[in-house]
Amino acid sequence: MYKTILCSKGNPDHGQYVALSPSQKRMTSSIDEAVAACRDYISYWNLGGGNWCGDAGKVFKDGMHLATIAYNGRVYSTK
Repeated sequence: MYKTILCSKGNPDHGQYVALSPSQKRMTSSIDEAVAACRDYISYWNLGGGNWCGDAGKVFKDGMHLATIAYNGRVYSTK
């Protein structure tokens, strides 16, 4: 199982100074599912690229940080 962090921050360029959504940890069975979870979270909360916070999209397996999913859905490996 993979654990993915989903969170946001306010974008001061748009007068937002608090997070627009609650932080969540989502368990998935694959990286592709983690990408889908990120895309669904972004869509549901109507987040822009400036709202995607530093920990958002981080993917862990067995406590190890494996990858990070960018706002655009691209996966970056930590290796």
